[in-house]
Amino acid sequence: MMANLLDNLVPEAHPASVSTRWTAAFIDYLLFVIVMSLLMYVFGDVVTNERGSVSYHVEDAKLLLVVCIPWIVLFPVLETINGGQTIGKAFMKIKVVKDDFSKPGFGILLLRRLFDCIDYLPFFGLTGVLVATNTTKKQRVGDLVAKTFVVQA
Repeated sequence: MMANLLDNLVPEAHPASVSTRWTAAFIDYLLFVIVMSLLMYVFGDVVTNERGSVSYHVEDAKLLLVVCIPWIVLFPVLETINGGQTIGKAFMKIKVVKDDFSKPGFGILLLRRLFDCIDYLPFFGLTGVLVATNTTKKQRVGDLVAKTFVVQA
């Protein structure tokens, strides 16, 4: 009888609000832009226009190295190392967990990240906001596919 009562206990975790998640995402992407800018400075080609303005351009395979790979890999690596938190999530005191409240591994976090193109890009994040607002655990498309959600840490 006592064992049955214990089987029904579920860890108490509250899904993070959509506004908290988006604030954390804003912090993360601001930091990503800084990292990407440094990578463009290091790996980019210096271009001077007719007015004398200098900019850095990255093309072809370098573009993959500077933008795409860091975008896909950086956040899952940070979350794996830091118990489900990126820098923005740590600042906002939230973290990613699997549906059973356990820590997600790199593969799950990578899968979740691959769906950013659906959540963020088509309509400047509107898809992710609409989906997260209308799910009980405030999950965006990437969370639904990876079977994760973001909770208050």
